[in-house]
Order: sequence, then C-alpha cells, then structure tokens
Amino acid sequence: MCSAWWVSEKKRKSLTEAIGGVLDSWPVQDRRIFEQAHYRGQSAAQIARLLGIPLDEVRRTLERCSNSMRHSLRPLREVSANCGPACRDADRRAPVSLRSIA
Repeated sequence: MCSAWWVSEKKRKSLTEAIGGVLDSWPVQDRRIFEQAHYRGQSAAQIARLLGIPLDEVRRTLERCSNSMRHSLRPLREVSANCGPACRDADRRAPVSLRSIA
C-alpha cells in the first residue's frame, strides 16, 4: 500500500470527524435542516413543510450553517492544498465517493 493512499485515507477520516464535530455543535433544528438539505436532497420548501416552519427561516438557517461549515473546514482545505504532489495524485486516483467529500 503506497503512502499516498494512506494520506488520502487519513484526510478522509479527518474530514469526516470534522464534519461530525461541526454538526454536533449546532442546535438540533439547524442540524436537522442542514442534513435534510445536504444528505437527503430535500429543497428548502420541502424542509419548511416537513418541519412546519417558514421558508425564509429554512433559507437563512441553510445559509448560516453552510457558512459555518465552510469556515470550520477551512483549516483542512488549507492543509490539503499544501500537502504536495503525492496527495493530489492520490486524490485524483481515489474513488469518486472519496473525492466528493475531500
């Protein structure tokens, strides 16, 4: 097993843990709205109907949560950008499911 694969796997685990940590830090309602949109593919209108809350509230929550997630994961993206050619080559060879979360 090459070291580039190990680095890619390590990055995936770090990212998964970081995402989980961010989600766990949010209020239950925010987490539920974000998960419905990003993991279940529901629209803001569908989420509003499901939860019985105004559409504007769902949209504001999604925007706030997306900004929070992006800000929280920035250090991981910066480390990834500086990891060198071996990491970038491993990422390109990784299965699509791994590339989509890296």
